[in-house]
Amino acid sequence: MSKFYDEAYKWSLYEKYHNGFTLTELCEISGISDKSLHEWFKRFDYEYAQASVISLSTVRQNNARLKKATMESFFASLKVEEIHRYRYHGISDLAASLKEYLEFYNHKRPHSSIGNQTPVQAEETYFKKQSAVSISTGCVPFVCKK
Repeated sequence: MSKFYDEAYKWSLYEKYHNGFTLTELCEISGISDKSLHEWFKRFDYEYAQASVISLSTVRQNNARLKKATMESFFASLKVEEIHRYRYHGISDLAASLKEYLEFYNHKRPHSSIGNQTPVQAEETYFKKQSAVSISTGCVPFVCKK
């Protein structure tokens, strides 16, 4: 019974990890080291892939489909909200309109898929969370130079 409970508990942590909890948060919740959790999650990823007959190439294909769907959604919004609403007198008008729309899309337009935040707000939230994790774990996050 103890071994079964132990495995069930690990699976519940694994589900929490894939539903947005960070490894650091799970370490705090469970009292288990991040190295142990990481090893369990690698094993569970492998077992899940084996049980579901999912290959790495299938996962990559699904990621590519998700990226494609994201871009298709963006271009659909661009066409409906900007391009099909106006007549342009030349390439320079179109370029200026696209620049304004991208500013609006990234800085002012809330997106339901990211919690009704703008992409810029969502990115700021993400990096704040990552820096908090790096402070608690001692890891230095990847930083882009502007």
